[in-house]
Amino acid sequence: MDTDPDTTASASGDSDRVTEEFVPIYVAHDEMESRIVREILKDAGIPVLEVQDIGGQVYPFPVGPLAEETVAVPASRKEEAEQVLRDARASATDLDEGP
Repeated sequence: MDTDPDTTASASGDSDRVTEEFVPIYVAHDEMESRIVREILKDAGIPVLEVQDIGGQVYPFPVGPLAEETVAVPASRKEEAEQVLRDARASATDLDEGP
């Protein structure tokens, strides 16, 4: 999806859609990382947009900066989304340390 996160976009959710500005919150190094971040945010009830550079769509196996994808959330939920991602990172760190 090639979208400028600083423009307005329709938030997913209610049937009477609300138009709100989306802001970038996370730059993933590849599609898999982007998917994980988007799913964490969606599970928390936060609408997300995936923003990918056109280069990632042109080349069959994008690498480096061409593979980067930006995850954007509604501006009004940015702080909440940042906290959700911090909590997810802390939870993953706890799993790494084990019992």
